[in-house]
Amino acid sequence: MARFFRDTLLFHHHIRIGRKGKPIVVSKIRTMKRGSYLDRQKVLGFDFTQVARYRTADRRVTRVGAWLRKWHLDELPQLVNFLKGDFRPIGMRPLLRSDYQKLPLEVKEMYDDVGPGLVGILYACERFPPSTRGALDEFKRFYHLWKRNRTKAYWTYAKRIVKNKLLGKANSV
Repeated sequence: MARFFRDTLLFHHHIRIGRKGKPIVVSKIRTMKRGSYLDRQKVLGFDFTQVARYRTADRRVTRVGAWLRKWHLDELPQLVNFLKGDFRPIGMRPLLRSDYQKLPLEVKEMYDDVGPGLVGILYACERFPPSTRGALDEFKRFYHLWKRNRTKAYWTYAKRIVKNKLLGKANSV
């Protein structure tokens, strides 16, 4: 029983990149066994869109962790980041520094302007899970709409995200 609490229900704090390239501390409820982050590169590489493929089949995730992830309860502590202003409602999910540095310069500048989102832009993609190029193209479209009218961008993408979730297109992330 002690192992259960140690491995699944503790908070996990990690450094991610926020607006303007500044580091922020993001908290989640731990869903993986301790030390699993060491295998991240081997499992995923850089292609962050592959998270959808490995999310349910990943052996590093505990049973309770899989349930928490299914209902997105592991991300509840991120509401604190949203309330502090670290996250926008919708955008690219907060990136590790190594992933941020690998972004194309144009996308990196957009990410710096918008900042990370509480809800990922991947949920709004037509094809799910999208390719890396498809995800970046979707973020570019979102960014250009966001620059013209932020409210319209959030409502447009919120409707697409809800539609994809209801149709079961975006259930793997």
